[in-house]
Amino acid sequence: MIGHDTSIKVCQGPGCKAWGSKSVLRTLRCHYREHPEAMGQVRGSRCMGRCGGGAAVQIDSPDRVIKVRKPKDVLLKLLRRSPE
Repeated sequence: MIGHDTSIKVCQGPGCKAWGSKSVLRTLRCHYREHPEAMGQVRGSRCMGRCGGGAAVQIDSPDRVIKVRKPKDVLLKLLRRSPE
């Protein structure tokens, strides 16, 4: 499960902004405020170089990046990718 010490970065590069990364970041921040035990730090970042196919969301390390095409799906994707 995504824990309180998890670092989540949402790419704010031009390609990801076109995929709605601002809305993805807003969705995550709203969830974090309502459920502080569920997620750690949530912040925007510079371009991650993972362009195309959706907004890039990095979880803890540069090796763990998911792509989000619809801002409302970000929480479902994060929970699905969480380690057991």
